Amino acid sequence: MPSSKPWFAKGQTAAELIASGKARYALSLARLRRHQPELALLSLLGSLDNVLRGYLLLHHSQTVADDWEALLAAMQDDPMYPLLPEEVQRLQRMHHLHARIVQGDTVTLAYDTVLTYQQFVTMLLARYGVPISPPESIPASLRLPPGAAPLSARRLWRQYRPQFMAVLLIGLLLLVGTLTIMFVQQQRAVLSATNAESAAALITQPDNPRPLPGILAPRTLAPGRTAYVRADVVDGLPLQAQPGTDPTIPVRLYLERNTAVEVLVGPVELDGVAWWQVRVANQQGWCVGEFLEVR
Repeated sequence: MPSSKPWFAKGQTAAELIASGKARYALSLARLRRHQPELALLSLLGSLDNVLRGYLLLHHSQTVADDWEALLAAMQDDPMYPLLPEEVQRLQRMHHLHARIVQGDTVTLAYDTVLTYQQFVTMLLARYGVPISPPESIPASLRLPPGAAPLSARRLWRQYRPQFMAVLLIGLLLLVGTLTIMFVQQQRAVLSATNAESAAALITQPDNPRPLPGILAPRTLAPGRTAYVRADVVDGLPLQAQPGTDPTIPVRLYLERNTAVEVLVGPVELDGVAWWQVRVANQQGWCVGEFLEVR
């Protein structure tokens, strides 16, 4: 039977060995509650190994070799509490499982099997001077079905890989769909804003233009007549998309002095200024009337 690495350090006292055995027993309980039955078995056997060696050292001043078989033989010859043959066989089965787990073999242990080994080890620890209160039973809700073992991460991946890939694909599709909808909505918002600006730019007169009463200066301006940009205009007369002094109103072009225009609508008073709608070179817009004259 293959031998494994010893659970104790050479030179340890009996008290240190027994304390280490108690700690390993507590570790086995924790591993069992975390659904790690194989690791729990390793801790159980390590706990018993430490306690038996501590017992021999304490009561017989006997140090046993590292070999597990030598330890069992020494305990069988113990004059006070010798191991029974059936107990030795059971321990050998536990050690065989331990060796397989350490070597990396696939070993599957049921919870009930490990619980049975745990009760057996608890009984032996009490016999050799380390009384331990019986472990609380594992709730039925935490136990696995008979013959079953907790799935490792690799086994989980192999078993549920198709479902995982399907969920991942669905998640990616949902993400792409969400991003596409957000992009389309953003483009629609930009397009709506652009259309609103374009509609505002196409306004050629205010909603409620108010013609000026009476005769306005220059007095000879009237719809249907041809007017000219006054000769004293220096930097060009702005032809605006709509009347008003708001600097954000688009300017279609600047009319040079003496440029002839066709008067269409006016006058319209806005911002304290008389505005006229004119046409020139297939362009329509609004100009300040005081810079136009009829010759």
